[in-house]
Amino acid sequence: MKQTYRNERRAAGRFHRRFFVTLFISAVMICMIGYFNKSQVSAYEPTDDQTICYKSILIEPGDSLWSIAKTYMPEECDSINTYIDSLRELNNLDSDELQANEHLMIYYID
Repeated sequence: MKQTYRNERRAAGRFHRRFFVTLFISAVMICMIGYFNKSQVSAYEPTDDQTICYKSILIEPGDSLWSIAKTYMPEECDSINTYIDSLRELNNLDSDELQANEHLMIYYID
C-alpha cells in the first residue's frame, strides 16, 4: 500500500516538473519571438520620382496624434492608423499623449 502511494506521488512530481519546464520553455520562446520580431512601421514607400521629407512641427494645445495625422498625412498613405503608428515610431512615443509647446517630427511626400 505504501509503495503504491509513493509511486503515485513520484509520478505526480514528474508530471508537475515536466509541466513547469514546458511552461517555462514556452514563455521563453514567446518572449524571444516578440523580441526578434520587431518590425518597423512603413506607412508608405515612395516611387522613384517622390521623396519622403521630414519636418518638425510645434504641438499646439489640444493637438492629438489623430488631428495631426488628419492634417499632415500624405494621400499616398494606406490609412490614418498606419500614419499614426509611424509617427509614434518616428518620435519614439510610448503613448498617444502630446505636450503643448513641444515639437513632433512628421513626414510628408514631396
